[in-house]
Amino acid sequence: MYGSSGSPVFVVGSSRSGTTLLYSILLASGDFAVYEAETWLLESYAVRYGDLTKAENRKAFIAAWIESEQFKRSGLSAEAFAAQLQALATSYAGVLKLFMDGIASLQGKHNWVEKTPGHVFHMEELARSFSDAKFIHLIRDGRDVASSKRKLGWSGTNDNDPMKQLIWAAKGWEYAVNRGRSAGAKPGTRYLELRYENLLTNMDEALNKINLFLHTDITIAQVQQCRVGALGKNNSAFANDGAVISRNALQRWKSDLSPVEVAAINIAIGKALSTLGYEAPTLSTALDLTTRLKVVWWSLIAPRVFALRRFLKHKTVLGRWRRSDSRGG
Repeated sequence: MYGSSGSPVFVVGSSRSGTTLLYSILLASGDFAVYEAETWLLESYAVRYGDLTKAENRKAFIAAWIESEQFKRSGLSAEAFAAQLQALATSYAGVLKLFMDGIASLQGKHNWVEKTPGHVFHMEELARSFSDAKFIHLIRDGRDVASSKRKLGWSGTNDNDPMKQLIWAAKGWEYAVNRGRSAGAKPGTRYLELRYENLLTNMDEALNKINLFLHTDITIAQVQQCRVGALGKNNSAFANDGAVISRNALQRWKSDLSPVEVAAINIAIGKALSTLGYEAPTLSTALDLTTRLKVVWWSLIAPRVFALRRFLKHKTVLGRWRRSDSRGG
């Protein structure tokens, strides 16, 4: 059983990496408050409403927050929570604590898990704000992530070129993974790294790692009986072949991507895949010179564009006019 200290747990990772599944597995323990949404407080709301120590910003944020779907799913009283925010909220991490503590208290729980994939970029701030926080970073094969993001139009580029969309999505995965691993490596960070594929193929091992890290006692039986989130009734997460979780999402890239696309994505993120233990197949498909040059150029420019976008979004007033992102995992 997870301790009664109230130490928060944050599930982070690139979007489309299976963070919702992992979050649902943690909820299967019964130790954590159930909140089936992503707060996006540090990644989107902080950008839109700015410094909460300024009265006008705090007022605008509170008005928007209590009308948001994120708040409506909490079960909290809008009037009471608005008053609490007005009196106590000076930072978005502080809002997050008040919000999740309130949900936990309402449900008679001491502990909570927050799952916003985009908070992988805010681990340092969260670690400073929650000195006892624990982070679980879920990583999935970048080829599956890129293929999935391209299908959803989340590639990171507005270009209609399918190859460019794939490469930018892949580099976005790499960018998020690197940020999470870098933050997790900092001294004092309570950090666990898991592979999505391991959740599907070796649930026992994955649960052992989770239980050791969180001091929980989550069992396969609890996971099988859970009907929360990604483990909900009639959800495709469950397998019909004897496995605990369906493996239908495993290595979809092998059928989704053409040989040329596989060769291209290996140029873009092959080193990252290898570092993370993913095997890149030896391919006989050769890219023509034009395509190869495009892939190399996109691979060079994409992470720089991502970094610039984040700087403009979070460090300048330009971010206030950008539409909030709400892409989940």
